[in-house]
Amino acid sequence: TWLNELAYKLIVRFPFIGLPNIIAGEEIIRECMQKAADPEPLSGEVGRFIEDRAYYDATCASLGRLKEVLGGRKPSREVARLIVEHLESAGR
Repeated sequence: TWLNELAYKLIVRFPFIGLPNIIAGEEIIRECMQKAADPEPLSGEVGRFIEDRAYYDATCASLGRLKEVLGGRKPSREVARLIVEHLESAGR
């Protein structure tokens, strides 16, 4: 609901919610929250991947660079560590 999205924006101080975007520090994959998660926006985004080869290729290239940056690290653990550090610094 809109209330969940508002609570997220007030509590969480990360600009993104998707793991690839958080790690990259930029939007690689469009984040479809709340109304953007309705069928029309979602199908539009999927359709864009199918119909726009340049968009698809650019997204794949960005995700490939992200994979290179991560190396053997585990993204979930890395993000969890960042969240803990952020929460600890916010509590000071």
